[in-house]
Amino acid sequence: MNLALVLGTNGGMGPGCAAMKKMARAIAASLQPGRDALMVLTFQELPHMELPLTSEFSSLLPEALRTLDAISCRGGSNSVYALHQAREELLRAPSSNPERIVVLVTSGLPSTVTANWPVRTQADLRMVDRRQVMLPPSACADNQGRHFPDPAWAAGGSMPLQTGALAELRPVGLVGPLLAIPAERHFANGISASLPDGSCGFKEGLASRHVSRDIAYLPETDISGALLEGRAPLVRFDSGPYRGRLRPDSLENIQSVLSNLLENTLTRLVHDGIHVVVVHFNPREEPPESLKVLNMADPSAWNMLISLHDEQQMPGAIAQIRAVLGRAESQ
Repeated sequence: MNLALVLGTNGGMGPGCAAMKKMARAIAASLQPGRDALMVLTFQELPHMELPLTSEFSSLLPEALRTLDAISCRGGSNSVYALHQAREELLRAPSSNPERIVVLVTSGLPSTVTANWPVRTQADLRMVDRRQVMLPPSACADNQGRHFPDPAWAAGGSMPLQTGALAELRPVGLVGPLLAIPAERHFANGISASLPDGSCGFKEGLASRHVSRDIAYLPETDISGALLEGRAPLVRFDSGPYRGRLRPDSLENIQSVLSNLLENTLTRLVHDGIHVVVVHFNPREEPPESLKVLNMADPSAWNMLISLHDEQQMPGAIAQIRAVLGRAESQ
């Protein structure tokens, strides 16, 4: 089998951080080098490949697990982009080893969206502190270093899309700075762009409140092509230069986008023939609805959601995952 461990090391894991690391070790110990292939991917605001997919993992796994042990769980969660990376690796796996499984350990919804962000080049009405305010165009520089109101600013394709990850912060919505992703990890439809400068929310310091003013509108898909629309309703501009486009200045919109992206990404994995097991570890909250899609997707229990509230439940979760792995080996 080909197994991807996609492990949340974000701050929301809380007391589940140490339990997640124990689970990773236990699951990895169930595999047989040479017969099975394993990859280990962790994520905070951006994913990090600890162990690329390989069947010769016996010599590499100890170092990957030592690195995992040293990670402090903090920051935001970009589980959706991590799942996209796992999907790419698994779909490239040799067909001689057909069973593909993702085990995702998460504390809940993602808090980060990775996309190609259009810069706002038109004045329009925006929500600022829950009031509609007419704002001038973005203060971001174009790729020639020009700023509004220079008449040549943003002309002739000089304002590229900004590619990277933006985080959600309540009660603000999307905040900067834009976290750039390594060029080699861009997907086919990704556009590499230099970061803007000036008083621009993409460039400003941590938790910049201005970035929702600099985004023209939310794109229809994230960087991998997953739809932002889904079961949770989204609000679009009903007038102005961006009429019909998804509003970036609504906290409710951003929260719905995060829910939809997670559900759409999990559904996409299942449709691709990848079996998905999600371990939701959160002592305070029940799993979000977007994770429960797994229990509806496949009643045969190849895909499942396991909800944990404390570390004492971990042995039972490991047993359930090992049962899925055993079924894969018997195919």
